[in-house]
Amino acid sequence: MTLPIATVERIVKEAGIERISSGATKALIDSAENHIKSVATNAYTYTKHAGRNTLKAEDVAAVIQQ
Repeated sequence: MTLPIATVERIVKEAGIERISSGATKALIDSAENHIKSVATNAYTYTKHAGRNTLKAEDVAAVIQQ
């Protein structure tokens, strides 16, 4: 688990959820980290296809728009 618990709890509160259990927070963190890894891996395919080594916002946007 890498994402800070406090950050995830703040995001949840901004979404209008007043209370969240520690188990739900952990599940959200795990899910978010897996999603980030997946998007980054897929976006890196665009990076390599463009002949670059640096992942750019446009690569991420391309994956998200799919």
